Amino acid sequence: MTAGNKTEPSLLERGLGLKEAVALNMIEIVGIGPFVVSSLVIRAMGGPQALIAWLAGALLATLDGFVWSELGAAMPKAGGTYVFLREAYGPERWGRLMSFLFVWQTFVQAPLSVASASIGFARYAGYLHPLSTLQAKTISGSLVIFLVILLYRRITTIGKISVLLWAGVVGTMLWLIWGGIRHFDAKMAFDFPPGAFNLSWVWLAGLGSAMVNTVYSYWGYYNICHLGGEIRDPERNIPRGIFLSILGIAVLYLAMQTSLLGVVPWREAQHSPFIVSMFVEKLYGPGSARFVT
Repeated sequence: MTAGNKTEPSLLERGLGLKEAVALNMIEIVGIGPFVVSSLVIRAMGGPQALIAWLAGALLATLDGFVWSELGAAMPKAGGTYVFLREAYGPERWGRLMSFLFVWQTFVQAPLSVASASIGFARYAGYLHPLSTLQAKTISGSLVIFLVILLYRRITTIGKISVLLWAGVVGTMLWLIWGGIRHFDAKMAFDFPPGAFNLSWVWLAGLGSAMVNTVYSYWGYYNICHLGGEIRDPERNIPRGIFLSILGIAVLYLAMQTSLLGVVPWREAQHSPFIVSMFVEKLYGPGSARFVT
């Protein structure tokens, strides 16, 4: 890394400030993850101690965020990991191979990431009406096409769209949290089973299994590094964007999971494929649950 990497002018429009960077990151992080994996995390941990897995996921994301912040601020260019690998291994030798391989694995990994979100979307659509396999696939594929059309525009427009989506997502989560607070049952939320904190190998295995899902739900905090060439004042805004988004999402996740446990008994929640819809149904009835879903 050289000073030239920081000061080299970008050929792209630096049209994204801190607000847009945080919004883009938080939208990338939230997705469908917490609405799908919550029951899996509770099942893996065997009770309300599932909150530990969400906290541990946030800690791991924060530690990794330090690495991404350093790299993103030092080399604020479009491409992110591609640029980091090229510079780390040398642009004339191994760096070319490593960055080339990264691009190829992205061709596999990125579509799978989008597919997982669209599958989760179709899964919740099944709460409204039972879907056949073909219908679920049609809904998932249509969502992917819609997202491609939505994102095929100027970066400044994408930034504005991201802020609107961020407001919608955060607003929905805050509404869920507020509903949970108003009907919160502490005895239900902290109904720990016997041996809930017995630090055995089985407990650690459960934590590891749960963290696979919680880390997935924090996945995306580094994505503004891939837009480094389009971030204003990247040396400041990239690190701030990463840590603010992780902190904000961690607070929302922990609050939402606690609210869920205080309304839906964990023994019931761990087997629910539509845990958030069940949560809203218990609070406001089936009509509201269908509307929110």
